[in-house]
Amino acid sequence: MSSRDLYVHTPDRPVWAVPATGAARFQWDYDDGRERLLALYQKGKDKQWDSSKRIDWDLEVDPYEARHAEIYGRFLHEKVGMLYPVNDSLQGLLGDTLRDSRWDIPYLGMQVLIEGLALAAFGMIRDTTNKPLPKQILAYVMQDEARHVAFGRMALRDYYRQLSDAELREREEFVIEGCYLMRDRLRGVEVLENFGVPRAEADELSERSEFLHLFRKLLFSRIVPCVKDIGLWGERLQKAYLDMGVFDLGDSSLDLLMSQDEEIAERLDRERFAAEERARVAEVADAIALGAADDSAADDLATSDPVVGVPAAGA
Repeated sequence: MSSRDLYVHTPDRPVWAVPATGAARFQWDYDDGRERLLALYQKGKDKQWDSSKRIDWDLEVDPYEARHAEIYGRFLHEKVGMLYPVNDSLQGLLGDTLRDSRWDIPYLGMQVLIEGLALAAFGMIRDTTNKPLPKQILAYVMQDEARHVAFGRMALRDYYRQLSDAELREREEFVIEGCYLMRDRLRGVEVLENFGVPRAEADELSERSEFLHLFRKLLFSRIVPCVKDIGLWGERLQKAYLDMGVFDLGDSSLDLLMSQDEEIAERLDRERFAAEERARVAEVADAIALGAADDSAADDLATSDPVVGVPAAGA
């Protein structure tokens, strides 16, 4: 089945062409002092996993609860049966990111803004859902995404140290525009409309919702400290974050958040596979007990009294 068949409404442009510019550069040796990058690369190799084996797809999912594209595609097709096409705000940011000829802008747009927001959204759902399948999917995807963000963070931090003030201000303007787009993206209006709420009423409900205001703030919990860490923290950017109510998130520890993501995924593995191991041990014990019972019954039959009524020898 095509994903388009699951859309709750038909997108205006089912095919979206984005002209990309820029040159690819290949370097066969890493420079000295790139130990952090090599360590991240090694972790990426060590942590590869098979979504068909690590995730328990037999778990049931209520479709009315409100290897990443592959995993989410399978989840939406097999378990939910409904999806929303990309909205205008995200599509606008993706277009601006992919069309720019400067190599660092796709990193900044994708690995800092878009994946940073995704990590925060995934983390909030992971920590609040009581459904085991989405918890597994989100925890394991976040484990991967954390490495993507870490790579972009290291590459941009090193590069932005070399830029002029004017060049840094250009990047900050890109971040400001992208963050406003991201803030306006997740308002839940499309979902409310799908359940029959008129657009104007859906807009009003979204703006009045204290939960959505908190949700939209927490979505920046990974972006703001990352932007500050890579060296984009000019006066205009700080004012924009004050206006959005997310300035205080700049003091969060990205390293702590990432290490917590790793531990949650590893803990889910330990709990799940420990339960499976206990089930296997119990199965073996049952088989042994059954075998012992069969042996005991056979021994009893072999030593039982002669059959009553059989005449004795010589009778």
